[in-house]
This record gives sequence, structure tokens and C-alpha cells, in this order.
Amino acid sequence: MGDGMRVVKVAGAAACVGLLAGCAPTLNETTFAATREGLIGSPALRQQYVATCEKKIRQDPNKLQESATLVSLSVADAPGVICQRFLKAAIDGRFNYAQYLEAKKGNATPEMVRIAQGR
Repeated sequence: MGDGMRVVKVAGAAACVGLLAGCAPTLNETTFAATREGLIGSPALRQQYVATCEKKIRQDPNKLQESATLVSLSVADAPGVICQRFLKAAIDGRFNYAQYLEAKKGNATPEMVRIAQGR
């Protein structure tokens, strides 16, 4: 897989990494929706999501660098920015159940790339 494709795939990984308990096991659509509602209503849950997401991205040096490249930020700033963007997208309904299923498969969609890049 070329470097560019690995960088793009990190958007799918980032979407899955922190969101909804690291994406393991696969949630059904009802549980996904309930988790989204929890994120909407709980600042503590949102904070926990971002912390978990950032930690998981930082654990893999390759994902960390690819994340930074994808969003054109430093390796220090990229994880927090990406995690915040996916959190907002989940709350807004922009990162939906279909996107989640693609992320679970390790696929990045164009919408996930746009979310990661803040577009």
C-alpha cells in the first residue's frame, strides 16, 4: 500500500479508534445511536472519548505520523484535533452508522477524510 493510501486510511482508523469504545465489538445500530445520545448529553463522556481516542492514536508511532500528515499538523496536536473533529461529527450526525461500519472494516470514506481535515 502506498504512503498516500496509508495516510488516508488513518481517517478510518481515527474514526474507529476512540469512537464508541475503540470499535470492538461491532455495535448494532440501536447501540450506536444510544452511544451518540450519551455523547450529546454528557460532557464527561465526551472528555473520556477524546482522551481514549488520543491515547490510542499516540500508541502507534506510524498512525501518529500519518494522522499529522493527513491534517497538516504537528504530531503533538494532530491526535487531539482529529478526535475532536470525529466527536463533533458523531454528535452532529455527520459520522453515522454507515460510516462507523466502514471504519470498522478499516476503510476510510471521502467523508471521513473531510471530517479528519476539518472540511
